[in-house]
Amino acid sequence: MKNFYLIAVIILVVSIANAQVPNKFSYQAALRNADGTTIENQEVDVRISLLVGTIEGTVAYSETHAAETNEQGIVSLSIGDGNVLSGSFNDIPWEESVFIKIDIKIGEAPDYVTLGASQILSVPYALKAGNAIWGESSNGQTVMSNGDAWVPTSQVNMNANTVNVAAQAERDVEQPIFTVTNSNNEVVFAVYESGARFFVSGDDQAKGSKGGFAVGGLTQSKEEVNYFTLQPDSIRFNLVEPVSGKSGKGGFAVGGLTQSKQNTDYFVLHPDSVRFNIVETTDSKTGSKGGFAVGGLTQNKSETNDYLNINYNEARFTVREDAKSGSKGGFAVGGLTQSKQVDDYLTVNSDSTYIYTSLTTTGDVNVAGNLYTGGTVASPPVDYYGHTYQTVQIGNQVWMKENLQTINYQDGSSINTFNDVFDYNLDPANRETYGLLYSATAVQSAMGLCPQYWHVPNQNDWEELFAYLGGEWWGENPDIIAERLMEVDFWDFAPGTISPSNLSGFSARPAGFGTLPVTAGDPTFAELREKAYFWTSGDGIGNPLTGAYIISRVVGSSLVSIPVANLVGTELYSVRCVKDNWK
Repeated sequence: MKNFYLIAVIILVVSIANAQVPNKFSYQAALRNADGTTIENQEVDVRISLLVGTIEGTVAYSETHAAETNEQGIVSLSIGDGNVLSGSFNDIPWEESVFIKIDIKIGEAPDYVTLGASQILSVPYALKAGNAIWGESSNGQTVMSNGDAWVPTSQVNMNANTVNVAAQAERDVEQPIFTVTNSNNEVVFAVYESGARFFVSGDDQAKGSKGGFAVGGLTQSKEEVNYFTLQPDSIRFNLVEPVSGKSGKGGFAVGGLTQSKQNTDYFVLHPDSVRFNIVETTDSKTGSKGGFAVGGLTQNKSETNDYLNINYNEARFTVREDAKSGSKGGFAVGGLTQSKQVDDYLTVNSDSTYIYTSLTTTGDVNVAGNLYTGGTVASPPVDYYGHTYQTVQIGNQVWMKENLQTINYQDGSSINTFNDVFDYNLDPANRETYGLLYSATAVQSAMGLCPQYWHVPNQNDWEELFAYLGGEWWGENPDIIAERLMEVDFWDFAPGTISPSNLSGFSARPAGFGTLPVTAGDPTFAELREKAYFWTSGDGIGNPLTGAYIISRVVGSSLVSIPVANLVGTELYSVRCVKDNWK
């Protein structure tokens, strides 16, 4: 059989047709005999194998081609378009190293001859991107990155008539559904569950109206006209003389969230006119009979305090001389620089009531509808080896409200009751109130102390809790954090002057600690009803045990970290479980 060799080049990826990624790419090879002469005008069978990892790696895809060389000995193939022997072209992992192996038969030769394999050094982007979108999708969905891959989402959905931005279920309703930011990353426009809000610059030289809000015609010219402006001390309508024969039919409309087929625009702004469609009413309580009232900024007892009143059933703008911000009916304009300070601590609308300070009640709170919260809320209890643990949501975390009291690991095996778990003072009567005390060995066990989908909190878990209760600089506010963690009525006789409030719902109790004997005998115990000791299970980045935290009523020492270097291995502390953040 003749010896021959191969000169091969991957030419290019074919152009995309009909917006679909092509599942093939062009390949050319020049075939020559061992003496260098071309193998011209010959029928050849070519077997293509794409290997993954190494030159001798696993075959991810294989196919054959029946082809013919030209007068220069060149054979042209479209890889991905042959007779498939194994694998799927769509499943080739282009993100890994891919090698191409060529086997060839010439004429009536009975067997293939391997000409070698080489790495494909430049993977066409369209082929690699073709495998990068995960999950099934439906008509109208868009694609977003989840940090690892591109996945379909319905948060932005498009069809022939509408682009819809939808809010996710169980989201934080205090956060905006949709925002527009400027080049300084300041929010200019935000849409919330109950309305929309514009944030405007306080700079008098800002483009447009001094008030920061303008409505203009669809056809702009170099001469800018603001038809409607809001300012701290006034509301202004700038009108253009109407053009003969034209009527104001739209450009600006405010409607309810629930639309019906019958739609009436009571107030319309148009480039050449402003139109008020008025419903007559004899109800003296709605203000002006015609539905539109403008009052002076300085009122006397005989004037109606309505600066803009549009019926039916009333849209009202009320202006104050002190330009305080805040929503008072679902529409507000504020400054671009937002702060946490809230001027309106109680806002009541037709469909909602907002309280911006703590709400305390000595009686029941009955809710007929859904209850949403951005703070603390009770979560479903957890049954674990004969005991039901109450839970609480604090920020984005869910914690058990009770100290752990299991004598079994998660897999059902028993914890060593001679070395790793004890009742305080060896008295089972303390278990229901204060839980059990565990050794570092039990905390670090691979069998797991907490129920499935829960874990002993690591350093990051604790710090997230502390930051939620004490702010970004929580290390400067340990007394506030301790106050909000400690359950009322269990610390009355503990040393210190901090008054427990348990505003977090965490319900920390002073369970004290224990110390294992160095050689033999029973452990010793101390500080029951004085301090609480809690284990950490690691630093959240791989180190298995970072220490513990002490909570007490002592000002300045109310939240103390015990570093791992200060532990000797004989400590017995309480365990509080936190839910895995992905469940």
